[in-house]
Amino acid sequence: MWRMVDKLRARDSWAGQTHVQKSLFVASAPLDIDLGLNYQLHHYGPFSRVLEQRIHHLADQSVLAFVPQEPPWGPRLATSEGAEIIRETHPTSSLATTITSTSSPRR
Repeated sequence: MWRMVDKLRARDSWAGQTHVQKSLFVASAPLDIDLGLNYQLHHYGPFSRVLEQRIHHLADQSVLAFVPQEPPWGPRLATSEGAEIIRETHPTSSLATTITSTSSPRR
């Protein structure tokens, strides 16, 4: 998931939670594997509470950071120091592995 945030930011995307939700939905569709994200139709398209919890869990673990923006905009996501550690220790980890191996506590 943090790799998706990096890729979105590298392309000057807003990289907010909605963008990450939609991007992972579209990216995982051709893989035809169940990532356990249980997407549902929501206000702005596909939405996963599981993914929302994982995003917050990664923020709690300093892998992702919420970067505040001027109102009325919501925060952007950015990778943090924890993502750098993962890059160094697991340089070839795939997007699917990163998504599915992230455990998240209930909020």
